[in-house]
Amino acid sequence: LKYVDKNYEGALADAELVLAHEPLEMQAHRLRRMSLHYLRRHRDEAAAATELLEKQLDDRDTLLNDRAYARAQGEFDLEEALKDINEVLK
Repeated sequence: LKYVDKNYEGALADAELVLAHEPLEMQAHRLRRMSLHYLRRHRDEAAAATELLEKQLDDRDTLLNDRAYARAQGEFDLEEALKDINEVLK
């Protein structure tokens, strides 16, 4: 509900609380990434996607796309973002 009400700080806190108890809860991971996006914490969003990619959790193409978008929005690691998108397109 906090996310729907655009309380992204609160939604992020809730997601992190869930993940502290259920580290494999994918909906909480998605909520965390979306909240970070709306908070414009793009480096943290990219790091969250990278963590899931390294653990081979969730859909790889979605995570690569999310990480590339976060990097583009934050204007960092743009060559790496392009690599992620190229992998998704393959």
